[in-house]
Amino acid sequence: KDQENMRQICGLIGDMHRKVEELSLKMNAFHSGLPVGSDELYEMDCIPHGICLIINNHRFYHPTNPEKAHPERIGSEVDCHNLVETFRYLGYRVEVAENLSSVEMKQRLREMSEVDHSRY
Repeated sequence: KDQENMRQICGLIGDMHRKVEELSLKMNAFHSGLPVGSDELYEMDCIPHGICLIINNHRFYHPTNPEKAHPERIGSEVDCHNLVETFRYLGYRVEVAENLSSVEMKQRLREMSEVDHSRY
């Protein structure tokens, strides 16, 4: 079940990554002066532009055998801090969730997908 949850989480993250990449390409085209049709631009008039959810797992637990847990990710706090600062600078509201299990990650992503994002 954990493997299925992780597959679903990876799928959701992959979808989000593709959307960010697409947005980045459009923004680069816009800022470089390349002709981009208005139907190809993503409106970012609202402040904040949206919500950035950062999942920072630096401690890992194995559900049945603690000896199988991955070692702690030393330095992930610095990575998380840098991501928070970057996305705040870019105009996003940032939320950080830490040390989530695969079930909790799936739940948090589902909750985030159910938020009304129309105001952004």
